Amino acid sequence: MTGIINDEIIERVNDGSILVDTISKYVSLKKTGNNYMGLCPFHNEKTPSFSVSQEKRLFHCFGCGEGGDAISFIMKMENLSFVDAVKLLARDQGIPLAEGGKVDKELLREKERIYGINRKAARFYYDSLIRDKRILGHLRDRKIGRKTLNRFGLGYALDSWDSIYRYLGDEGYSVDDMEKAGLIAKRRDGSGYYDRFRNRLMFPIIDTRGRVIGFGGRILDDSMPKYLNTQDTLVFTKGNNLYGLNLLKDRVDRDRIILVEGYTDVIALYENGIDYAVAGLGTAFTANQAKLLK
Repeated sequence: MTGIINDEIIERVNDGSILVDTISKYVSLKKTGNNYMGLCPFHNEKTPSFSVSQEKRLFHCFGCGEGGDAISFIMKMENLSFVDAVKLLARDQGIPLAEGGKVDKELLREKERIYGINRKAARFYYDSLIRDKRILGHLRDRKIGRKTLNRFGLGYALDSWDSIYRYLGDEGYSVDDMEKAGLIAKRRDGSGYYDRFRNRLMFPIIDTRGRVIGFGGRILDDSMPKYLNTQDTLVFTKGNNLYGLNLLKDRVDRDRIILVEGYTDVIALYENGIDYAVAGLGTAFTANQAKLLK
């Protein structure tokens, strides 16, 4: 029985599918500039004209004109229908599929709002950090330079109960949007909302498509907990993501990846020239996280 694949499933498959890894199962690829090149599997050639862009998540052959995304590649290589190609990729990534179902456009719009609000929040935290000499000094003391700060988009959540709440409100976001993104929480007495991240060094968690999906925050005083992560949201599940994975998206060689405990470990290694480390997100290492490293 042929099932109907909705837009959410398609987005998850394309989001989780590392295009270079998918194509590397069929084609020997070599890094050339920002892209990867290989011999086209769709026509005979001696000089590589088959290009794969990990950033754009597209492939294109300059010889025969074939091109597309991970789904269309699998359709052509395996002679599958669109639905069966999606099912194959989903199975490889451990994404459960339900037969049938309608496209939930409102859900997709809601997820886009969360991506947008996270991007705004990350910029606010970053700007707060680079304006604060005390926090910059704190990073220098820990041998974290400006290049690394920028590379990881580090930020600072002000020691305030409502700074991100007020900023995002001024930017036009609703309280509901902020709460669904995990950036604010409701007061116990129901009198209003407060910032979940306060006086913390902020680590944006970025997926392989460059979208900010959540945050980790390390406290800068003696408060507890020492680390605080974004709660699970529509776009973020701790057990399905890894910190630093976005920086590995251009690496074909996945045999040299170091798994470390936390954000600061990834950054410390990066400062010492080791740019292939990733970290879990405060949970036991999961099967889905392991699949991300394949």
